[in-house]
Amino acid sequence: MNYEEGQALTLRWLREAGLAAGAHVLDVGCGPGNLARLVFEQIGAGGRLVGIDQNEAYLAQARDQHAGRDATFLYADLAGDLPADIGTFDAIIGRRVLMYLPDPVATLRHLAVHLRPGGIVFFQEFILFDSPTMLPLHDRVRSWMVQMLAAEQASSQLGRHLPSLFLQAGLPAPVVRAEADVASPGQPDSLADRIRFVLPRLVEAGISAAEIDLDTLAPRLQAERDTLGQAWFGELAVAAWAKRGESG
Repeated sequence: MNYEEGQALTLRWLREAGLAAGAHVLDVGCGPGNLARLVFEQIGAGGRLVGIDQNEAYLAQARDQHAGRDATFLYADLAGDLPADIGTFDAIIGRRVLMYLPDPVATLRHLAVHLRPGGIVFFQEFILFDSPTMLPLHDRVRSWMVQMLAAEQASSQLGRHLPSLFLQAGLPAPVVRAEADVASPGQPDSLADRIRFVLPRLVEAGISAAEIDLDTLAPRLQAERDTLGQAWFGELAVAAWAKRGESG
């Protein structure tokens, strides 16, 4: 699943969740503003967005990307209480953010305080498949990702826990959707591109660039699938959403 396919998948789920035109949205862990792009496709010019993140460089990128829109990007401690004056929202959303937080249940509880009656909580995470396969190079690439996430104190399995996290936080039982990233024999994949994107983080986690050999990785991965006739199931994107009762 390449970047464009991933964006299209999230947009499809946001639409199914009921994100409406004109909504006021809180984007949790907004990063450089890529999820906000999808949000504005749904909420339109009449909608508003507040993005929060702990990375000032990402916030600066988000401000540049969404200049001219009704969008505000603020520094906030995602693991703590939000500023009281941040207001309330029709939708609170996040993608690949709960996996980095020490207590995602507490974070969901803090966020729910800022959700209007009838509002939507939407989070997308993932599950990195962890069963050994008949594709040793693909398994090795996955081990690099696991090592990187462990070094960053992030979960590669958070998607498994989304329904229970919602319930523990006092939210309604969520609707859950999932879709697998699959690379088939004879077909290209996006795995090497992902490794390219996170290469500095992999090196920081202790994996050598020489071991990765990025320049030859994509053809080696495809050759392994083609030779062995095996499909690679890389990860499962998981989204969960719930609507707060009209009575609060």
